Amino acid sequence: VVSGPARSGKTTTMFATLDAFDHDELSVMTIEDDIDLIAPGINQFRVDVAGGDGFATGLESIAHQDPDVILIGELPDLESARHAVRAASSVRSAVGCATWISCRPVDSVNARQDRPSCTSVT
Repeated sequence: VVSGPARSGKTTTMFATLDAFDHDELSVMTIEDDIDLIAPGINQFRVDVAGGDGFATGLESIAHQDPDVILIGELPDLESARHAVRAASSVRSAVGCATWISCRPVDSVNARQDRPSCTSVT
């Protein structure tokens, strides 16, 4: 899981990690709220959170396609995190991202207790 404050390079780090995989040999998929980087050889899917199709729904759909590698652009809630863990257990590799509520790591840890929507999955 790549974690950090907004605009800290999480997406860049995740896509750099994807470059290590052979896209000709492996099925690589991403699920993102906004597709920031176009990646040749990778199937990229955008979730429609406003339309009711969030990360949990998208992860469930992607898992049925049996990819080798999944990049999950965000883990916004506990349900999405649970789907991410399930998906990670059925693919070769999964890369996920969580954005900190604060720029101070200790605040992110404490946020779990203060805000029910801020959760961590290990």
